[in-house]
Amino acid sequence: MTLLVIPINVMIMVTMLILQKRFMRYADLKFRHNIMGIVLYVTVYQILMSPVCVVGYFQEIFNAKKKW
Repeated sequence: MTLLVIPINVMIMVTMLILQKRFMRYADLKFRHNIMGIVLYVTVYQILMSPVCVVGYFQEIFNAKKKW
């Protein structure tokens, strides 16, 4: 099931990209094409955030003390 997160994340990113492009055209702003940034976000961000989310889930399930 964890592998399903990657295609879902890609779909969300593509949707956000399309909506941002529409807004940028509407606002007459220039859009930077940074394909490497998108690829790194989809891959690296997910790898970094997954363990953080798991820790948060365990803290919530076991009612552990949370720190900021």
